[in-house]
Amino acid sequence: MISIKVKSIILLLATLTFSAAHATIYDVLGGTFSHPAIYPGTFTLTSTSGQIFINEGTTAYQAFDSIVDPFIFLGQPYRIGTASSYPGVIGGGYAPSGTVIDGGSVDMSSIFGSWNANPPFNQGGLASVSAIPGGFRLAWESDYLDGPFIGTGPTFWTLDIAAVPVPAAVWLFGSGLVGLVSIARRKHH
Repeated sequence: MISIKVKSIILLLATLTFSAAHATIYDVLGGTFSHPAIYPGTFTLTSTSGQIFINEGTTAYQAFDSIVDPFIFLGQPYRIGTASSYPGVIGGGYAPSGTVIDGGSVDMSSIFGSWNANPPFNQGGLASVSAIPGGFRLAWESDYLDGPFIGTGPTFWTLDIAAVPVPAAVWLFGSGLVGLVSIARRKHH
């Protein structure tokens, strides 16, 4: 018969494994931006440390002011972040919400842009999700409803994201617990 301590350890390990499989923080690997009505090309977006937190039914704001590295659009810097990273921004949603599993969709209405020191403007939309090697691609279309490019047609965005890996210390801790359980069971028998 399994002791209560062993059951507790097994439950802890199962919880850690389940949590790792359902990560909600994603590293942003890069993406693309295009605004065909103004500029004929597509910009490749890079991300040196961008992250995005995708909620699953909660309403917590996130403040990530640089989801991707700023890029030069029409000679001026353009950056994207979440609504709560811009003081005084009205509108937009909470942190992106939805699911990236099984080709779901993600509400990106909390994504705002800033160009040439103009007040921030919404660049969000409902993103489709597709699998890519090692992660997912979010793709959405957004119209300028405010800001310097109002009425100039849609923009098209993609973000490539990957789940933040569980730290090696957690796996080491878990394997150590399994080892201790094995030793305890041998001593008991």
